[in-house]
Amino acid sequence: MPTKPSAASFENFGQQGAAQHRELVDYVSNDVTFPTAYLRAVAAIASSDGVLNVADFNALNEVASLLSDSALARVVLLECIEHPLPWKVALLDLQRASAGIDQATAAASFEAARALLSLQGTRSRELAKSFAGALGYQSRPNELEAFAADEQTIWSKVSMGSMRMLKGRKYADLADLCVRATGDLALASAVLEFEHGSLDKAELAQRMTAACARASQEISGFNQRIADFEGARDTSFAFLDSAYALQKQVSQRLAIADARIAFERESFDEDIEDYVHDAGNAFEREVVDRLNTDQWKRAPVWDSIAKSTFGKELERRVNRIISRREESLRLIHEDLRLFQEEMALSRSTILKRLHHTQLAGAAPALRWGTRLKNGAETATNATLAVGGATVFGTGAAAYFLGAAVVMPVVAPAAPIIGGVLLVAGVFKWMMNPAQRKSGEIGHQRELFEKAFRAQLDAARQELTTQLDATSQQFHEAAERLVRPVILEAQAADRLAALHLSVARKLNDHSQKALADMLAALPK
Repeated sequence: MPTKPSAASFENFGQQGAAQHRELVDYVSNDVTFPTAYLRAVAAIASSDGVLNVADFNALNEVASLLSDSALARVVLLECIEHPLPWKVALLDLQRASAGIDQATAAASFEAARALLSLQGTRSRELAKSFAGALGYQSRPNELEAFAADEQTIWSKVSMGSMRMLKGRKYADLADLCVRATGDLALASAVLEFEHGSLDKAELAQRMTAACARASQEISGFNQRIADFEGARDTSFAFLDSAYALQKQVSQRLAIADARIAFERESFDEDIEDYVHDAGNAFEREVVDRLNTDQWKRAPVWDSIAKSTFGKELERRVNRIISRREESLRLIHEDLRLFQEEMALSRSTILKRLHHTQLAGAAPALRWGTRLKNGAETATNATLAVGGATVFGTGAAAYFLGAAVVMPVVAPAAPIIGGVLLVAGVFKWMMNPAQRKSGEIGHQRELFEKAFRAQLDAARQELTTQLDATSQQFHEAAERLVRPVILEAQAADRLAALHLSVARKLNDHSQKALADMLAALPK
């Protein structure tokens, strides 16, 4: 007998206390969808020069604003900052993932990364061109010219190339250093103006000193907020508990659904045996009554029995059996549809309660963790109930089939029990006429029950096939709808620690870049 589809993948998903959230780690490492590939690419670009600074973080925050304040998306982004891919590899992955996106999506994605690309100094144009190509973005004429390049014109290439052969590249390198340290593109332009002789040394030194002071102030403010990330863990724990409670609740409902489906399957098997036995009794009574007056040896007598009201009653009985199962399947499907609507609402409620506060706009005050503490104060009270009445409905726990996904009902499997199945082809005569008569009745009952069972077995097979398919849909849909909640909760839990790690890296890189910049001030 067919068994229900394995539910291991869902039942073991997101188990509380799992080391380092295996599902989250697997998702971050192996997901190949466009959003994840896009985040890997921008993180690789931000890290491509080996320095992560406040300006880069500001620009990445703009990218993150496209992602609906998803903790999962932010974890992907921060993990990719922690462990960046080489930018060429990341862009190759992005190119594969971008195959199915339209121009509007490509344009929005490119625009979101524009600030980040502009911060890459003299490499900006090269990176912007490669990034647009990976997205399949059709840039406007001269659009990429707005990004800085090592040489802006043929004339500057000749003149500046000659100058740098004599003086070296220290000012071009200083301009890039200013961008990495402060994110101030105007300051980088001032360095190049000084190289051209259009800005004096004192003015450049003043601008660089002021930019360093501003950057130091931003870093100081950022360091004061690092503690906020750790403080957000309490709320993320509450969200994680709520998500696991939801997962447990759905697992219980799935168990009820599996039990209901198993009951439908087993009870139909029992009904078949009962109906076959009852029909055999009715057949024997009908035959005995007829053969008391008719010649039992004559084939037309058996043909007449098969075409009598008895045969029609059997047909109606089979139709009733099948109709009941069709109705059960219809009710299960309706319960699934209704439960899906309530389940989707519950999931939305949990996520909205976590994410209803907007992020702060500037990178030093990112507060990605603080928003959990201040913006999800009611996460522990997130509504997990999905309607007690719906749980039992018609006796089935129904899950997650979309309103547009209509499960086909069992086709009426009620073949007419006709005379051709009941007419004996060959009689095995016995020696005693009375025994031959009684023996033939028993033999014909056996043939009748065998034929009747075969017809009902066809209906049973059809029912079993659809019940198995429905059970599979229950489990697939449950994982499809609950998995994002579990991943988001695990991401929120991971986010605080990840923020601390990235913040420390950001602080170290920025402090070093500022020190290098101050050391490079024109003397």
